[in-house]
Amino acid sequence: MNLVLVGTAVLAILGAASLSLLGPWIVRIVYPANYVTVATSVLPWYAGAMVPLTIANVLLNNLLARSAFKVVAPICVLAAAYGFALTQFHASLVMVLQTMGVFNLALALICAWFTWTRANKAKVAA
Repeated sequence: MNLVLVGTAVLAILGAASLSLLGPWIVRIVYPANYVTVATSVLPWYAGAMVPLTIANVLLNNLLARSAFKVVAPICVLAAAYGFALTQFHASLVMVLQTMGVFNLALALICAWFTWTRANKAKVAA
């Protein structure tokens, strides 16, 4: 799992950096000029918000594969809080992406907490 986690993190960070750096040039080539400003302003926020989601995905799949279902309740609460937050923080597309990034980071932290506390309990029991 550690190899997959590190590999996924490296690929996600490289992908986000590439999208942030090269995305504005590609958007200028593919889309009309009036779309470029909006798209280039949200690309870094979107890319940054996706990095913790990819890490959380690896950790959550690991937990569920090991039948560690105690993580489900906190994630359900987080999902409800995310839904509520989107009703409160939606003044701009950037704000929506920032909200998504915060909740993706919270998801990654919850999954990391359950992953490593479970691993530590298994080491203590052995």
